[in-house]
Amino acid sequence: MTSSPSTKSPDESDNSPITESQVIQWLRDVKYPGLSRDIVSFGLIDSVEVENGVVKVYLQITTENKDVPPAIEKKIKERLTAESDVKDVHVMMHVNEPPKEKQAGEMPKPVSIPGVDKVIAVASGKGGVGKSSVAAMLALKAKAHGLKVGLLDLDIYGPSLPLMMGIDNKPQVEDKRILPLEKSGISLMSIGFFI
Repeated sequence: MTSSPSTKSPDESDNSPITESQVIQWLRDVKYPGLSRDIVSFGLIDSVEVENGVVKVYLQITTENKDVPPAIEKKIKERLTAESDVKDVHVMMHVNEPPKEKQAGEMPKPVSIPGVDKVIAVASGKGGVGKSSVAAMLALKAKAHGLKVGLLDLDIYGPSLPLMMGIDNKPQVEDKRILPLEKSGISLMSIGFFI
C-alpha cells in the first residue's frame, strides 16, 4: 500500500461538491504508462471516496514493473489536483505480481486413460490432407508389431474411417455402452458409423 497526499490550499477551491462519478471521469484521462488506454477502462480502480474536497483513490494493479505504480500515482495526482475543487489527493494502491507462466517447452501433464499405454493423435487445421489415411496406417502398423490397438475417428464433417476399413455395420449397445466394431484385429469407432 502506498499513500501520499498532494495538498492544495483551501482558498484555491470554490467549495463545489465533487462526486465520485466526476472523479472517475477525470481518471479516464490517466493513461496506463506506455499505453493509450486509461486506468478506468483497464478496471484498475477499486473505489473512489470524496469528502470535503479530499479524494481517495483505491487501485489494484498487476505488474512486475516497479516503475508503473509510482508513475500511475503521479499521473492521478497531477490530473485530480488540476481541478480547483480538489483540496487533497490520496492514492492507495495494491500491487499484485502476475501469475508465473510456464517455461517455454514445458509440457502439460498427460491425462491417463485406464488400460491405455500410449495415445497417438493425428490432427490438422485443414481438411482433405490425409489425417484418416495416416491414422489408419499407424493403427495397422502398430497391430502388425503385436500391439493391441484401437482407432477413434472424430471427424464430424467427413468421417472416412468406415470406408477406409471397409465397414458398413452399426455398433451394438450393451449395458448402455456402445461397443466398438473390429476389423483386422483393430477396435474401431467413428462418427461415420452413426450417420
